[in-house]
Amino acid sequence: MNLIKARCLAVFTASLAIATTGPLPALAQYPEDTVRVVSAFPPGGGVDAIARYISASLTKQFNENVVVEDRPGAGGAVAANYVKTRAADGYSLLHTITSTVAIEPVFQELEYTKDDFEYVAGVVRFEAAIVAKGDTPWTDLNDLLEKVRAEGRKATFAGQTRLDRMVIASVNERRDNSVEIVPFKGGSDIIAAILGGHVDMGWSGSLHVPLVEAGQMKILAAVGDERYESYPETPTLTELGYPNSFNLVDIFAVPKGTPKEVIDALSTAILSAAQEPGFLELCAKYNLAPLTLGPSETTALIQEQLERTQQAVAQN
Repeated sequence: MNLIKARCLAVFTASLAIATTGPLPALAQYPEDTVRVVSAFPPGGGVDAIARYISASLTKQFNENVVVEDRPGAGGAVAANYVKTRAADGYSLLHTITSTVAIEPVFQELEYTKDDFEYVAGVVRFEAAIVAKGDTPWTDLNDLLEKVRAEGRKATFAGQTRLDRMVIASVNERRDNSVEIVPFKGGSDIIAAILGGHVDMGWSGSLHVPLVEAGQMKILAAVGDERYESYPETPTLTELGYPNSFNLVDIFAVPKGTPKEVIDALSTAILSAAQEPGFLELCAKYNLAPLTLGPSETTALIQEQLERTQQAVAQN
């Protein structure tokens, strides 16, 4: 049993009482209608799985329909732009990862900034990684770059967010533009392209986990700030010489101006869902590190990641 699964099992045991307490007391007049969770990444990946689990739990807790509406694209910007324009009443939630609000706006002029939202909760940390097909001869990212260059060609990289483009820009700066980025809209398409041999490597938030365990994929670099507990032998980007490591966290947000009592009700319900046995089983399946970040903690995390991104851009 790896350490992420062991941790999930421990939290699972501690949360059995929470899971059997029943629906939360209803906040007066909220919600009175369907709540929409606007998910920023396409079906089939870890972000979508989290959105659907949390929404189902909220439906039970609130005794009101909570549905997932997929609006993928542009590293989460499509969903963020949409939710920004919704009423600040708690009936439209943005569900995405921290890079959507802490990284994407640094690199392009968007119709939103991080300050257009109130942050409700952070529920998992992804063990995002740069991955390759399992039967390739490469041991890590630098080994791939050296062997591909010896073949007289550029390495191909399947990416989907501004963060992975920032990482590859850092690689290209130090490796004489040795990597060509191939853009994709979602993680499942990236995995298919890697397994099909259409690209050398790619970005993955969670879908690689069962494939790595089955030997069909391998991890070339950990994207997080520290080596992952599940794959302690895999070096981080920083260790490999590319100082753009980030911990990507799954978050929920609402439009700026949403009443505090609504934010508090949503945060309480979402964090309760994030401690349910079923959610912890989902975390174990995808090697996600469960978190219970409230509004102030999530807001502080996003500010810290924004400042790190701005510093990285200024240094490059």
